[in-house]
Amino acid sequence: MSITELLNHYQRFFDSHPRVFKLLSSGTDFLVVANHEPYYQLVYRLIRDQEMKQGTWSEEDEITYKQKSLSGTVCVWKLDEPEYNQWIGECGGSWWFDGDNPTESGMIYCPHCGKPLVQE
Repeated sequence: MSITELLNHYQRFFDSHPRVFKLLSSGTDFLVVANHEPYYQLVYRLIRDQEMKQGTWSEEDEITYKQKSLSGTVCVWKLDEPEYNQWIGECGGSWWFDGDNPTESGMIYCPHCGKPLVQE
């Protein structure tokens, strides 16, 4: 493989996910989780939640997260009735929460369809 081919290969790798460059430039150890692994969505959500708290989650990160999360392998939950704090999943399942939301309540899977839960 020529240097140009190698650089093009790595550029496609970097372009495939903005977190790659962020992790490599951090100089710290990191873990790789492939999207076919059963805990991928959970790990991705944990990273997102932590980086949002730290203020290091970018708009580009959020766009990529939503594109990768909303692929039909998860159940996306949205606030349906703000007055009652009722949330509804795209599968039709619904839930009422006492002042919090699905993520803050520790919901990882949709109680209706069983897919990993992603809160919009």
